[in-house]
Amino acid sequence: AYVTQVGNGGSAPAKNTATVNQPGDANFANVSQVGSSLMADVEQSGSHNTAYSTQTGPTGDVNITQSMDWNQAYVTQINYGAGLNTAGVVQSGSSNLANVTQNGNSFTASVAQGGNGNVATVWQHF
Repeated sequence: AYVTQVGNGGSAPAKNTATVNQPGDANFANVSQVGSSLMADVEQSGSHNTAYSTQTGPTGDVNITQSMDWNQAYVTQINYGAGLNTAGVVQSGSSNLANVTQNGNSFTASVAQGGNGNVATVWQHF
């Protein structure tokens, strides 16, 4: 797991928060957050899962849960406005791919993949 958080001065209301929990085997998570008040939570209880979460500006909320094997989840959120971007990916099957890109603010994306071999792409922009 790699986690990089930049923030803007570290004041309490502007802190970024990242949680990565990997009780499974051979999982990889890369969380990179730049702005302020960004939150990312990655839970990987299966094996050989990959999760990225990249957020740039205020504010964003990402939740990725991978409970089986060989799943891939990629989330990118760029938000320079006043609204909250929220992205949630739940992969309870195996060999699934989810790619979420939100470029703007006040977007919500939710992906649930319970079977095997599913592909989901969400792109929201304004």
